[in-house]
Amino acid sequence: ATTEIYTEQIVGSVRCVQETALNLGENKIADFKDFKKLLHYMTLKALVNSGNPGADEVGDVKKETIMILPQLNSLNEEEVTAEEKTDALNELDERIKAEEERLREEEEERRRIEEEELERKRQEEEEEQERRRQEEEEARAAQEQNQEEEEEVRADQGQNQEEQEEQQQNDEED
Repeated sequence: ATTEIYTEQIVGSVRCVQETALNLGENKIADFKDFKKLLHYMTLKALVNSGNPGADEVGDVKKETIMILPQLNSLNEEEVTAEEKTDALNELDERIKAEEERLREEEEERRRIEEEELERKRQEEEEEQERRRQEEEEARAAQEQNQEEEEEVRADQGQNQEEQEEQQQNDEED
């Protein structure tokens, strides 16, 4: 936290003055990203940022710094050539394109997952409807079977009653 406050104080001092040269070397700036705070200082032509832990963490400090401040003519007291600027800006462009592609792919994957989830839910709903339809059909079939059985029982009862009546008539005639 102390480093961030210190870095903000350094970068904050640049806001007050239209600097063309700035020495931030050996300032204990722990995160290279803090140098991005200088992005809008277009009058800055010379910068020293060596000796900071954050600058030491990135691979090619010169290229990374030029990506942030392409107007620099001097970095860490070395000339910045047109070729170095072109190389840095080309790499920055490639990074931007790669990031855009990564974001596009993430969005496609998010949409694919969303569509799969919607399809899964649709299939579950269809399966639930089919299950309910089958249950209703089975219930109807069971009800029809019960009705048929009841009718058979009634028919049997009616036939039994007729037989009993016939038997009684036969018994009475005898």
